[in-house]
Amino acid sequence: MKTPEEERLALFLRRYDSAHIDQSYLLVYRREDLAPRAFASIHERLDACLKFLNMKAPNGQEGHYNADDSRELLSLIQEVNELLRALRMVGQDLVVRPEYAETLRTAATWLQSSHGSPVPPGFIPVEVDPYAPMLWRKETALAVSGGAKVELKMVGAGAFATVHKFVDPAYGITLARKKLKPGVDNRERARFRQEFDLMKELKFPYILEVYKYNEADGSYLMEYCDSTLEQYVTRRNNKTSLSLASRKRIALQFLYGLNYIHSRGHLHRDLSVNNVLVRIYTEPPYL
Repeated sequence: MKTPEEERLALFLRRYDSAHIDQSYLLVYRREDLAPRAFASIHERLDACLKFLNMKAPNGQEGHYNADDSRELLSLIQEVNELLRALRMVGQDLVVRPEYAETLRTAATWLQSSHGSPVPPGFIPVEVDPYAPMLWRKETALAVSGGAKVELKMVGAGAFATVHKFVDPAYGITLARKKLKPGVDNRERARFRQEFDLMKELKFPYILEVYKYNEADGSYLMEYCDSTLEQYVTRRNNKTSLSLASRKRIALQFLYGLNYIHSRGHLHRDLSVNNVLVRIYTEPPYL
């Protein structure tokens, strides 16, 4: 017999049974057994709203977001919050991908339900990604050596794996853990293990270092980097601190790393500003 909370969740999810959802979004959540149609529907409609918002306020410029679109995005923010509450009441916590979560949080402060919404200057366009989940179940803790548990914080996700960061209690340093999502098949698991084995062989200053593979849960530990290249440049692009010399150094470091990979007989098949990672050290004033 269902609890009142479970009945409430079932009633909420029923609205998505007949919803028209693009097949590509359904495929993103095909391994999700909690609420795949709800996740896919919300993701698809949010992407449409955010694409238009990015167009109305390009490159952080002040703009005007149309009235109908403002109401639609406000309604979606409310819908996401309602879904999170309903799932929390049955013991399921969800994570919204950080880039989306930050945009929704800030947009709620300036969106208006009538006459459109003035987009504030400095608005950072969200990178809309229809090929990786924007909603997933929350994992809050990780057991480490000695039986201690550390807090996990989500920092990214792809089609097959999620990445969390945590502070290692033995050394006091931040590490990252990349873990396969539930429901992956043996082929994907083998490819994930191959990814780790290949990276373990690579030893170079501008190549991400990996440390240990956990066969039991399909995860591995690796060096933590502070941001993607896209995030790093976007946050500094309008500042004098990101000088031409700094840009050249970043480009050279990237090319050195790529050249090393090629020298080892490998090719990178998915290069973009969002999977080139940046580790930030203390930044001197002359950068």
